[in-house]
Amino acid sequence: MLSDAVAADPGSEAVITVETGDKQDAGTDANVDIQLRGENRSTGWIRLNPLISGNAFERGSRSVAVIDLGAGGKLGALKEIGIRQDNSYAAADWFLQSVTVVYEGRELHFNLGDWLMGDQRERTLKSGQNATTYRVTLRTADEADAGTDSNITLRLVGTKGSTNEVRLNGIVNGNAFERGATDVATFTGFDIGTIDTLYVRRDNLYAAPSWKLQDVQVEKASARVSFSPNAWITEANTRFAAGPPQIDYIVDIQTSNIDQAGTDANVYLIIHGDGGDVPEMRLNGLGHRNMFERGDVHRVIVVDGMGSHQSIPIPQNNNYSSQGWHRASVPVLPGTLARQFLLLLGNPWIKKPKCVFYPGNPPANSALPPSGG
Repeated sequence: MLSDAVAADPGSEAVITVETGDKQDAGTDANVDIQLRGENRSTGWIRLNPLISGNAFERGSRSVAVIDLGAGGKLGALKEIGIRQDNSYAAADWFLQSVTVVYEGRELHFNLGDWLMGDQRERTLKSGQNATTYRVTLRTADEADAGTDSNITLRLVGTKGSTNEVRLNGIVNGNAFERGATDVATFTGFDIGTIDTLYVRRDNLYAAPSWKLQDVQVEKASARVSFSPNAWITEANTRFAAGPPQIDYIVDIQTSNIDQAGTDANVYLIIHGDGGDVPEMRLNGLGHRNMFERGDVHRVIVVDGMGSHQSIPIPQNNNYSSQGWHRASVPVLPGTLARQFLLLLGNPWIKKPKCVFYPGNPPANSALPPSGG
């Protein structure tokens, strides 16, 4: 919990108007503190709740407080403010729309349009930053296990800065991020200029956390920008550049046609390159239901804009009874280039949690012989 705010000393006055957003659960019962920061000095943290008549910081309301700035001398030109809520009481999360400060005959506006919650319950606001509305349309892939029950968070980056990270589940109507579904989220934030980058992640809550994001469209004023991830989203922030996907990676996986070569375990693929990595993805569910059977060949399309391949780790999680897996080859073709990775292994059994394979002949310890069976 934040430390107690100091009381304001008598002296010159400032009139503070706090506007709470007009959306579900926007109001707060928490204590709210403000700090004014000028060219000459800053105030201490001043608690606003006892200075406001009635029930402060309710949804869609404007709460007005008159504060004494004390005898410590003039603040000078007011450049920024700090504002925070102390997370007290059950309904602490707060959607702050804006703060207006009238001081020494000047009226200054500080826009936010975002939640003060969790580890972002204290913010610094600068005067003159304009708020704008972002409309984000997200399409979940239409394939097995593509939908998710996880919480999805998103951050946009532009030529003038970035938005705060926004949790989308609370602002999407209905059952969000289902297989093949299109969901729309609208939120307010600072104008970040021309949008060029998207960061998105998920948490690992609930029984079905995996999520494959097909594409995203962001609208701001009259501008529109598209992103084409076509990727499985992980718990780590994943970065996507605006525009169409830069390259497709076609991965053909052939299970050997020898006795007990197939597996019922989940198989994962990561592709490393000199320009970055394709995040780990679970291959089961990208093809037909019964994958990696003896003699089968499966093709996986991986969309990403990384550099040339250097290695291909394929972990196996050893679920289910038939866990040993013998692979004949994994050719990988970046885009239309015929650069292939052939795993020329004398005994290519995958029997440990992770094996790393390289172009051509891999190191001798990259595969283990089968034990038993």
